[in-house]
Amino acid sequence: MYQNRMKNLGIAILSLGIVFFALNCGDYEDETFQLGMTDEQAAAIMLADTIFANLETVALQDTTGKYYITTTSNVLDSISNSAVTNVISYLKDSIAVTTVRYVAEAIDSLYQVKLGKNIKENYTVYNSNHGGNTVIYVNDFVNLKLIAADGTVLSPIDDTMPLELSSGFYVLENQTPQPVVKTRCVFTVENKDYLLQITVTESTKNATLNMTIVNE
Repeated sequence: MYQNRMKNLGIAILSLGIVFFALNCGDYEDETFQLGMTDEQAAAIMLADTIFANLETVALQDTTGKYYITTTSNVLDSISNSAVTNVISYLKDSIAVTTVRYVAEAIDSLYQVKLGKNIKENYTVYNSNHGGNTVIYVNDFVNLKLIAADGTVLSPIDDTMPLELSSGFYVLENQTPQPVVKTRCVFTVENKDYLLQITVTESTKNATLNMTIVNE
C-alpha cells in the first residue's frame, strides 16, 4: 500500500509539472514584441519622407572667455561672453534669420544635418516646444547631448536600440540591409531652448545625417 501511495504521489507531481510547463509554454508562445508608437512614427518618417529641413551646425572653441564659432562654411565669429545662453541667442537671432538654418524643432518631420569638416563636436539649437520626453533619431552612429542655457548638460535617459526598430526598418546599401535608425536617444526636456551637441564617433560614416525628433 505504501508503494501504491508513493506511486500515486509521483504521478500527481509529474502531472502538475506537465501542466505548469504547458502553461508557461503558452505564455511564451503568446508573448509578442511590438514597436512603440514613437519609434514607429519616427521609422515611418525616416523611410517615407523625402522633404528635408536643412540644419547647419557650428563648432565652438572656448578661448580666453570667448566662444569662437566656426560654421560649416568656415565663417568665423566670436562671442565675448562664453555663456551658453549667449551662444543660443546668437544662433537663433544672428544666423538663423538668413537662408541657413541652425534651429531644430520637433514639429518638423525630417532634418538633413550638415556636420563640420574634421569637427568632432558639432552644435545646433534645439527649440523644445513641450515638457516631457523627446526622442531623437539619427541614421548614423553619433553621441548626443543637450545643454541648457545655464550650462546644465543633459545626457540621454535611454539610448538603447529596440531590436524591432533596428531590424524591422532598413534600406539597401550596395545590396546590404542597413538600419534606417542607428542612434536613438531619449531626453527629458522642458519647454525651452537647448544646444544640441552631436559628437562624431569612430563608427560615424557620413558628414551629412538624417535626423528626426519626436515628442512622446
